[in-house]
Amino acid sequence: MNWGPYLSKNDEVMRTAQCYEEASAWIARLDKGLSAADFCSLREWLAVDGKNRTVLLELACLWDRMSVLSRYPQGLFDSDDENNSVTGLKAD
Repeated sequence: MNWGPYLSKNDEVMRTAQCYEEASAWIARLDKGLSAADFCSLREWLAVDGKNRTVLLELACLWDRMSVLSRYPQGLFDSDDENNSVTGLKAD
């Protein structure tokens, strides 16, 4: 059996997952502020693969949209054993 197509697809999935993981780390670092060295490292990471830039921008947009959550009262998304405070539904 030729496993080539399966390995190639799995490799691509793993590379994409790694790209999202690395982009997520960059978003967190950007949020805290970058040193000059970090900025150079980010530029190098972006230059490695065009997908890095695309994923970083995608996650940056998501990060910006998530800021809306800061407008809601603290504890809104806390959950307890019996109730889901987001939906108000009882846990089974």
